[in-house]
Amino acid sequence: MKFDAGFVRQILEAFEASPTSTSTVDDVAARLGESLESDRFVFHMELLADDGLVRSTERRTVGIGTNRNMDHEVTWVVQPLRLTADGVRALELLRSKTVQRKLGSYLSTAGLSVITELGKDWLKREATKLLGP
Repeated sequence: MKFDAGFVRQILEAFEASPTSTSTVDDVAARLGESLESDRFVFHMELLADDGLVRSTERRTVGIGTNRNMDHEVTWVVQPLRLTADGVRALELLRSKTVQRKLGSYLSTAGLSVITELGKDWLKREATKLLGP
């Protein structure tokens, strides 16, 4: 499946729209109008978890609650999930008109780790501009 930066932005915004610091996968899917079983939704949620942009607040749990059976069907263990600091930075990067203008189509095909690293570098430069070296 192809990475979709626009859909990642929508997922991150769905987390941000939560009235509390955590959301469940049910809440996020409902805000997006997506099915929990949608390949697109599962794929991008797992990518967000892989790169540490979203994580469970349950310390005893590994991952974000996806389980796959032998037929590749996905079920979810519903648990509280939250944006990480990297997730917040990635969302700011994906929202930035300056970044979109400069990176254009590259941003939509870059992987999440590239977006995360670009976000860290960009925020450091912006902070240096505002605060000085």
